[in-house]
Amino acid sequence: FLTTHDMAEADRLCDRVAFLTDGAIRELGAPSALKLKYAQDRMTLTTQDGQCFTCAKNAEAIAGLMASLGGRAIRTFHSDEPGLEEVFLHVTGRELV
Repeated sequence: FLTTHDMAEADRLCDRVAFLTDGAIRELGAPSALKLKYAQDRMTLTTQDGQCFTCAKNAEAIAGLMASLGGRAIRTFHSDEPGLEEVFLHVTGRELV
């Protein structure tokens, strides 16, 4: 059992987290599951030359993005997932202190 306001620490150490507000649990789950649950419906791609592109997280948008690259090499391609602090803010509407 760990009580902390440090979301990086909670993400690193905990199998499950609970967000409490006004004495009630507002959200409970594995850090990775909570980050996916509150993720934007968006993908980000970065090419080897440093250009960034974003698109919706669906097959049609991803195919369109890939077609528009013009043969440029891809460095990274990932979903935009929030950190636990962003999830906390969304769930509770409060800043961490």
